[in-house]
Amino acid sequence: MSEKRRAYFNVSYELIADLLKLPQGHEIKRISCDFSGRDDIAVVVEGPDLPVAEREGPLPRVNPIYQKNEDGTVKFIGWK
Repeated sequence: MSEKRRAYFNVSYELIADLLKLPQGHEIKRISCDFSGRDDIAVVVEGPDLPVAEREGPLPRVNPIYQKNEDGTVKFIGWK
């Protein structure tokens, strides 16, 4: 079996927000990873157009909606 070559690096919340094209007024509060098989990344975002979170309950789950333009640029459209 071949050796696995691995390392890690840090990424700022601002960079991730920029890559996700989050609109003005949205702030990433927490990022966590699920390494149980799918390697999902959960991003907790706070913003004016998101649902109100109950104090003693789970956070509402939303999905960002994007549009890819003819020139190849990508634009954030909203939440689903």
